[in-house]
Amino acid sequence: MQLLSKLLRNVEITKLLLTNKSIKCNYRFSDITKRSYSLDEKSGEVKVERLKTRSVLAVEGSDSLNFLQDLTTNDIRLLEDSSKCIFSAFLNAKGKVIHDTIIYKPENQDLFLVECDISSIEALQVHMTMYRGRRKVEIRSVENELNVWAIYNPEEGCIGELDLGENVVVCTDPRVSYLGLRVLAPAGLDVAKKIMNNGTSISNLSFYKSLRYKLGIGEGVKEIPYGRYSPIEVNCDFLNGICSKKNTYIGQEAASKEDKGIKHKSRLMPIFFEILKMSSFPLNTPIEDVRRKRKTPVGYLRGNQGGVGIGLMKVSEALQEANIRIGQILGHCVRPPWWPQQNDGMAKKII
Repeated sequence: MQLLSKLLRNVEITKLLLTNKSIKCNYRFSDITKRSYSLDEKSGEVKVERLKTRSVLAVEGSDSLNFLQDLTTNDIRLLEDSSKCIFSAFLNAKGKVIHDTIIYKPENQDLFLVECDISSIEALQVHMTMYRGRRKVEIRSVENELNVWAIYNPEEGCIGELDLGENVVVCTDPRVSYLGLRVLAPAGLDVAKKIMNNGTSISNLSFYKSLRYKLGIGEGVKEIPYGRYSPIEVNCDFLNGICSKKNTYIGQEAASKEDKGIKHKSRLMPIFFEILKMSSFPLNTPIEDVRRKRKTPVGYLRGNQGGVGIGLMKVSEALQEANIRIGQILGHCVRPPWWPQQNDGMAKKII
């Protein structure tokens, strides 16, 4: 795609395909034109990846629904209606995110499956156990029983329904449609081979991470460090992960106070670098304006994969800067395509 190299100042891209070469979004560029950032991947194909950095806890028992309802930011009752899975966060008493999760509801009435970062699965189990009390709930790891997969098409975005047989949970990623389908499959089932006859291709884990970074979506304790960020800072509100009408849950009051005070003017956002193939920077590397006129960094890096990264950015400042700098490498920060439109009341309040 050569559109990016031809754009002049203040020309808005009204439609770009979400491919490996560009983002489907409305951008407004400043003094310089922006280049397209590509990856060595074929676009337009359905891709299947096992997400080895994700694992699953099973929460089972007659009190499991009410138990999870008291601990998570989203409304678990949605899973009793039409939703097969929801995005939700677990907070500490200070209202900070300690686990980002996707919660699934299989056909078993008293069973919920909680997907989380594999490196924090034990910590999440301990957190749940601490608040279980005398409720009839069993919490156990099914790390060796279930694998997490992603099926997605970077060019088309949405993926239609897919039947992978019994004992396989398949649902649209509850955060944004660009991420395709989320699948929980028995450990012995190779999902990629099962659907390869339908013209799918197998891609490596690094490309899925790059796709998330292009969208500005964090996942796991490296990108969303334990107890550091508020739900708003990691975009839980924009990602359908917070139910404002829900009754009290752990950390809700503290998070609400921070929200009302509008203390969080920072959010996770995508960053594109001028160098496509570059080594990883340390986490929390300061992101500065090119001219270094600002006394404090515009944001802090939370991860990078080749020429794309994700950072906790001061939204208004990051979008005002034509270019930003990480060390000696230039880049620019963009507004994710799935954020609410700027005329939206919530977006105006925070951005």
